[in-house]
Amino acid sequence: MHKNIVHDLSKYMLDAKTINMFTHTNHHPPPPPPPNPPPPPNPPTFKPPLPPPTFNKPPNPPTFKPPLPPLIYPHVSLHLPPTPSHIIRSNVFYPSGNNDSLFWCFYVMKYGIHSYDILPHKNVVGEKKIKIEYIELLRKNKNLLKPFNFAILSKLENVLANELKLDMSTFLTLCVLENFNALCIHKKTYFELSISDNNDIFVVHYLNNKYGFEVSNKDAVTKMKDPLIKVDSVTKSLKAITAYKLVELQTMCDKLSLSIVNADTNKKRNKTELYDVLFKYF
Repeated sequence: MHKNIVHDLSKYMLDAKTINMFTHTNHHPPPPPPPNPPPPPNPPTFKPPLPPPTFNKPPNPPTFKPPLPPLIYPHVSLHLPPTPSHIIRSNVFYPSGNNDSLFWCFYVMKYGIHSYDILPHKNVVGEKKIKIEYIELLRKNKNLLKPFNFAILSKLENVLANELKLDMSTFLTLCVLENFNALCIHKKTYFELSISDNNDIFVVHYLNNKYGFEVSNKDAVTKMKDPLIKVDSVTKSLKAITAYKLVELQTMCDKLSLSIVNADTNKKRNKTELYDVLFKYF
């Protein structure tokens, strides 16, 4: 029994056999160190989350916006009463920088100088807008215009719609529509439009290819007319020669500072010669 115990413990005894076993045991070298680890990846770029889809979201109800008012020019309504009291009475008013000076004279006659000063668009577009509005008024008031017969309706409409400038016939027609008294002076002649008992008279002047006007009264206008020649038509300064007497032609020449003496013969001009001199002047 003891022999078996010794035999069983012999492998744990430090004897020559055991020592020899440990000294001849193969020892493996330690494993090499691991290679350098790869660099860490770049941190992910932050991206904000996408908004949730809205295709299932009901649309917002539309916000009510009142319609924009139409583009109009201030004080252009044709139903406004005229305001001649706004006009400077002591000076002749000449529109500045406008193509159709006669039209803008009429505008100020109707709406006043203040309305003209604050008007933002004193140009062809502004002119044409107002002129076209007057075409309808002409058509509605044909009977009112017939006694004056400044021009046929189609000609007046064409001037307002297509021409760049008013002519005197169209200007006076507009004055009839607005019940304006007017005195038009040109080359020492005058044409008078008297249609109301109003003491205000618009005196229209033509100077340096431009129209201007002033507001006067009956007494002052009477004095203005004395040195001038009255004409009965705005398109023709002279009537036919048969409509004049010799003395009338002589008076007209005197007012215009035209000689009634023929320089070649040193004699007074006859009726035909006087008419020719006046015709050349106009």
